[in-house]
Amino acid sequence: MLRLTLRTLLAYLDDTLPPAEAKAIGHKLAESPQALELMDRIKKVTRKRSLSTPPAGPDGGPADPNTVAAYLSDTLTGEQVTQFETLALESDVHLADVAACHQILTLLLSEQMRVPPTAYRRMYSLVKGKESIPGRAPGGRTVPVGGVVAAEKAADAADADAQYLLGMTPYSQSQSVGQKAARWAVAALLAVGFAVTTWLAWPKGPVAPVGPVAKAPDAAVPTSAPEPEKKAEPEKKEPDKEPEKKEPDKEPEKKAEPEKKPMGDLVPAPEPPRADRLAVAKLDSPGEKVLLARKTDADPWVRIAKGEAVNSADRVVCPPGFTAKLTFGSGATAELWGNVVPDLLPLPLLDTAVTLHAPNDGYDADLTLHAGRVYLSAGKANGAVFRVRFRGEVWDVALPDAASEVLVQLVHQPSPGKLPESPVASAAVYAVKGSAGVKERYKAVPKIATGEVLLWDSKGGKTAGPKKPDPADRLMQNDLGFGKAPVYPNAKTAQPMLKALDGFATRLKDAKSVASALTELRAEPNAPPTPEYFAGGRFSILAAAGLLDLPAVADALNDGARPDHRQAAVIALQYLLAAYPDQEEKFRELAATKLRLADKKKVDRLLRSLRGVAEAERTDRVTLDELVEQLKGEEVAEREVALFALITGVEDPSMPPRPGLFFDTAGSAEVRAAGVKAWEARVKELANGK
Repeated sequence: MLRLTLRTLLAYLDDTLPPAEAKAIGHKLAESPQALELMDRIKKVTRKRSLSTPPAGPDGGPADPNTVAAYLSDTLTGEQVTQFETLALESDVHLADVAACHQILTLLLSEQMRVPPTAYRRMYSLVKGKESIPGRAPGGRTVPVGGVVAAEKAADAADADAQYLLGMTPYSQSQSVGQKAARWAVAALLAVGFAVTTWLAWPKGPVAPVGPVAKAPDAAVPTSAPEPEKKAEPEKKEPDKEPEKKEPDKEPEKKAEPEKKPMGDLVPAPEPPRADRLAVAKLDSPGEKVLLARKTDADPWVRIAKGEAVNSADRVVCPPGFTAKLTFGSGATAELWGNVVPDLLPLPLLDTAVTLHAPNDGYDADLTLHAGRVYLSAGKANGAVFRVRFRGEVWDVALPDAASEVLVQLVHQPSPGKLPESPVASAAVYAVKGSAGVKERYKAVPKIATGEVLLWDSKGGKTAGPKKPDPADRLMQNDLGFGKAPVYPNAKTAQPMLKALDGFATRLKDAKSVASALTELRAEPNAPPTPEYFAGGRFSILAAAGLLDLPAVADALNDGARPDHRQAAVIALQYLLAAYPDQEEKFRELAATKLRLADKKKVDRLLRSLRGVAEAERTDRVTLDELVEQLKGEEVAEREVALFALITGVEDPSMPPRPGLFFDTAGSAEVRAAGVKAWEARVKELANGK
């Protein structure tokens, strides 16, 4: 299979791939935002006039022209290719250099570039020295690229140049003596004709003055002569007026042109959100609800009290398991909805994170949805319009009346499998009550009726629907997937988590900071080992992921005493790295200090296991053996992630768990050895189709 490398991308851009391979690369590009971004960057840097040439480097270095040629010819070693591509991706100058060279070579190799022998000899005559032989006959190298060699036994230079004249004969041989004489005769006739014409046009007497003498001809000419001329004038004016009457009839046809213009953007290239910081909403939730906010990444998280203002440009987070209702100045509302997996809803939703913006005229609210679920309501009889931004998309959601309510959610999930593909983002607009209209940039959905959903995902980048959710999909049904109540499928199993959430809200009143309150839930040494205590610890870890607290999540993954904390840390990491891919580099740095994984290969293997097992890999012996081998790792973090990937990717959650497959990855060597043995036996069964 053709790999999506820089060289492959250049070949795709310059249209040098076979049709089948070009089609395959096109599909890969559609699924990779990073590749599409790189392709757009290549197009920009090759047209950027301010770029200089690559700085001179050592021979064999990435800036050496010979190295560029060797890279394009695919003759570098694997290590050299990695070094070259890394520099090209980091430097616009080097990226533009290799892209332009590839484009030029494509043109040269696709079109025959022929060098006329006369030009060949002229270039050699410019060189002064014994290496110059001006009189030499051009040889086979006069056609360096196209592969067409001039005849070596040409009679003279004119004959040798004939193949470069595109079918025309040389000027020196195209005219015979008779033809040349005829050409001189034609020129002479033209000169005589010009002289005769000039003589005839020249005045034959004194030129009459313009003033008084002009009256004499009028007196000499009979008075009847001007009359037909005056009668002829109205005859000429009447037909002139007819086209003028017809022209206004054509103008209404031209007015139809503006009706064709809306074929482009329905929401034309929306302006970026306003950066000013204003009070745009207030927290209007009853009871002990928790809503957190911070101004910048360097500021601490603070709790917003009931009735307190929420400012634009601040990042606002509703932690897992909580709800928070915001009321805007126009009366429109947005209810943020959090979830704890798997205690409440078995959905890939945790916190809800948004950034509010000061709305422009015509909009009741403007917000960027980073992750999670928001319920939007008009709150007034004449409806409301919300501008919702996410993942580079801008949607205008219109509610016609106060009775209408819609759900807007954005879910991120890792792409399972060996290939490090980009996480998948899925968005949905679901009409909970009444109806709604949605406008995106290239599509308008006038009406989404109650119970219908409009879907979007980052792979295709297009919307589907509106349509009724698939009744076979339990998680998409109204009572569980999109509805507000019930918030959990099993009220009894959810009770410990609900109590833990109430306890956190109460604790937050007296805590010095949000961070300290969450830390106490994870590390309280004297707390009784009740279900509520363990639920509070899991909530604390999942909430830390929504607040982008990677160190806290890494610490939980390395916790050798509490398996449930490690499992929650795996879920938190999957969510965090899928929703915020820019955090991966920070996690790699923490892996060396927090998880004691200094080896880059081990970190790569850990990240691969975090992505999970693809459906096609469920019975793949190589994939399963690699995960079983990871169960034998030295650090508890790598063992825990491997076990989580095996359980969630291989075992059927609806079936009773097999004995021995669930074990404490931080337990004794005997416990771990028994668990590894059980998985080795299970892998053999899967390979045999059991």
